Amino acid sequence: MKQYILRFTLFIIPVLALLLALECLLKRIPNDYSFKHDRMISDGSDLQFLVLGSSHAYRGIDPAEMHVPGFNASNVSQDIHFDRYILERYIKYMPNVKDLFVSVSYQSLLKKLDAGSESWRVKNYVIYMDATHEPFSLKEHFELLNRPLHENLEQAYNFLRGGSNRTCISSGAGPQVGMSDKDSVMDGKIAAERHTSDQQDLDEILSDFDAMITFALDHGIRVHLITTPVSLSYRSHLDPAQLELVKSTCNAYASLFPEVDYADLMDDDRFVLDDFYDADHLSRSGQLKLSRILADSFLSPPIEADK
Repeated sequence: MKQYILRFTLFIIPVLALLLALECLLKRIPNDYSFKHDRMISDGSDLQFLVLGSSHAYRGIDPAEMHVPGFNASNVSQDIHFDRYILERYIKYMPNVKDLFVSVSYQSLLKKLDAGSESWRVKNYVIYMDATHEPFSLKEHFELLNRPLHENLEQAYNFLRGGSNRTCISSGAGPQVGMSDKDSVMDGKIAAERHTSDQQDLDEILSDFDAMITFALDHGIRVHLITTPVSLSYRSHLDPAQLELVKSTCNAYASLFPEVDYADLMDDDRFVLDDFYDADHLSRSGQLKLSRILADSFLSPPIEADK
């Protein structure tokens, strides 16, 4: 028995050492979350506004097009809970932020990241943005536990050859091109159904939403709630009650606080078909258009230096 234990130990120690080395290597691969963490800390004092939200903000708002220094800290499927976390976690590094743009989409007040099919993304906030999450899960602390081993090995190999998992541009916004080749009508129906949910987490999400807005106002930050443009094929399949919940909640905060406003651009006629990448996300032309509309509507003109 002792000999068996010894042999097993001699076998398992090198295996564990190799897995540990692979885990460390995987965590060194650049990605959007580590980039945004570093950027908000290192360059935070230069920023005058911040963008939060899910993929609608990530793909829809490019701070580089908004005439004052800002940063897009949104991410794909990011929920209100992590919007709040990012604001509270990094604001001490961004003392000059005076405007906060928060995308509030059709699903924002009903969807939690940790309760959906993309719950695996929670580990990105835990590993790369110092977040804690309850209940404790090993998967949220180790990259190796989130993909098959062969995919992790491929990721490591690509990194050693100069690859990266970062997709956002330097302003934090998602890269965009033209329209995708998806069937826009079918894509709209599928996306709308995927984003429709019950209200079981509503109270918890509203608590985070209220805390985030209160925190911003307490720090002298104006809050701009934005519902980004979406296509007709998406709008026509939305549940009216869920949509009304989003709009009425945002309008209520805008009515209650003079430092909060709400821009409902969901069916804004300035956006045409070419401005959409798919049924509910903007293309590069739409991203440019929305960014400039928000800048003109909510941001003060840049102060020119004395000549």
